[in-house]
Amino acid sequence: MKLHFFGKKSMSLKRFYRYVLITILLVILCFVLTAVCLTFISQKNKILTHTHSVLANIAEEYQGIEKNFWTLYMPIFENRDTYQKVYDYFSNQTDFEHSPINRKELHGVLHLMTNRDYRIAWIAFYSPLREENYVYVTSEDSLLKLDGESPIWNDLKSKNRPMELYGAKIASDIGLTFPTFSVGGGLPSEMGSGAILVGYPCSIFDQYAQASLVKSQTRYVITNKNRYIYDSLGFYSDSPSNVQNRGLRSILGTLDYALPPSGKHYVISFHVDKVSLYLKSNQYTPFIVTGGLILSLCAVFFYSLFSSRIFKQVQSIKSGLEKIGDNNLHYRLPEAAYSGELGSISRSINKMSSKLETLIENEYLYQLRQKEAELAELQAKFDPHFLYNSLEIIRGRVYDSGDTETADVIKKLSQLFRSFINKKRFVTIQDELAFCSSYFSLFHSPSSDNLQVVYDVDSSLLFCGIIRNLLQPVIENYFVHGFDPSSSQNHIIIRCAENGPEYIKITIIDDGFGINANRLEEIRAAMNASDDSGKQSYGLKNLARRIQLFYGPECGLSIGNNQERGVCVSLKIRRLSCEQHESLFQELSDVGAAHNQFPTI
Repeated sequence: MKLHFFGKKSMSLKRFYRYVLITILLVILCFVLTAVCLTFISQKNKILTHTHSVLANIAEEYQGIEKNFWTLYMPIFENRDTYQKVYDYFSNQTDFEHSPINRKELHGVLHLMTNRDYRIAWIAFYSPLREENYVYVTSEDSLLKLDGESPIWNDLKSKNRPMELYGAKIASDIGLTFPTFSVGGGLPSEMGSGAILVGYPCSIFDQYAQASLVKSQTRYVITNKNRYIYDSLGFYSDSPSNVQNRGLRSILGTLDYALPPSGKHYVISFHVDKVSLYLKSNQYTPFIVTGGLILSLCAVFFYSLFSSRIFKQVQSIKSGLEKIGDNNLHYRLPEAAYSGELGSISRSINKMSSKLETLIENEYLYQLRQKEAELAELQAKFDPHFLYNSLEIIRGRVYDSGDTETADVIKKLSQLFRSFINKKRFVTIQDELAFCSSYFSLFHSPSSDNLQVVYDVDSSLLFCGIIRNLLQPVIENYFVHGFDPSSSQNHIIIRCAENGPEYIKITIIDDGFGINANRLEEIRAAMNASDDSGKQSYGLKNLARRIQLFYGPECGLSIGNNQERGVCVSLKIRRLSCEQHESLFQELSDVGAAHNQFPTI
């Protein structure tokens, strides 16, 4: 009877756990279906809202062109000479075909008009009184004759309203390879008949179309009558057909929407592929379903766990975890006392405890090393500060004694120490060259004329960033090994130039003593050695390693003799701003922190 009673009780518990499991699975199913439905609706609304926003931006850009069109005429009326030149053109009172001067003046007028709007691709003048008419191409800054077969010519001749819009086309006759749409305007009555046609690149709308969430399957269109003004997919060869004129509609597998008409003769609309919209709206569905499956598997797992009636082992594990939680990380669960999954759990807990204990010990050691590094850094900063302050005191005493030249040298030396203790890791090339100039003046007396320093620097690189004091070791080597104080013809050139679009090459060339061939090979071998043993060529080796560690293996330092005499040292670095240097340093610091290593610059 007793065994039967316990058997019935066990069956009752299993049935209870089964009901609980079924309830949990139904709740998970409802949650998954609800989440899928809500995320689909939310994503669809988000995509359509964003698409409407993109369409509104395109419309605003286009309407701005149309609204500000007449302001392009302002340069004609702002200057009497300009007005007279335009008047002479349209009244056919000036010969442009045989007069380069007149064409140059016309070029200047059209150039002034394009300055009113940076988006203009070309401007054409058309006078029916002239046999030759002209077009100004902005990208080439050139004035060209209009060909009678040119699409621009055809648009100009067909103009019959004060302001006319023309569809997109490629005017290859004036050297354009991209489609442009155009806006045509008339002339003041006193100038006679004719027209001014202004072309805009269709690509000005691409910056908005590219922001679409369903980029490749969303088509943004601006149409005027039976002509395309803009098509984000580039289908300009076809004539517009079945274009939505107003509101939202669904037809032929696409969702079409056109902005409400504003009394204008153009239509701005978008067309979204339904399948792409559906797939994009369901982009989170696989993750939700996967999450539901994971939750369901967890429910089944816990059902199996509790139905196995091993509460005693669970309590034992719980007790062991409490001991570990009381900071007793040396405690280990008796793995042999558990079977099945609980045995794996106990082993995992023991592994976790071991790893946690190791991590805490490593963290303790890391904190000690970090403190040591901080103390070393403080000491490294203290030493230059001490020297700087001491030099200032000595300079004051020397100056008081009347030795101004020595005082100036000490002042320059203290300024160099101030630069060394500067907190900035990176400076502009301009600041680095200024430091080099100060460094030269420390070794070279202004009253002496035995050293000529030449700076050959690309001005576009002056505000690029560089590691602070990167050139100092090279200059110091020159004064130690290459400078001839007995000669009046010492020259050194610092050249800075582009080395491709991504790199900068800094070259220091002197006409000093040069380096013996055997010694040069020793220096190069020391620079390429992987160990830090030995004291020879430590400065150049350290400099080369700093460059490669920070900028990458494609950068570095090279050294060689000049053909006649002297040494040439070349440094290759990446072309980055100071801000980009800081960002790169932070990235290297993050990677180094993950490996308990830190970048050296």
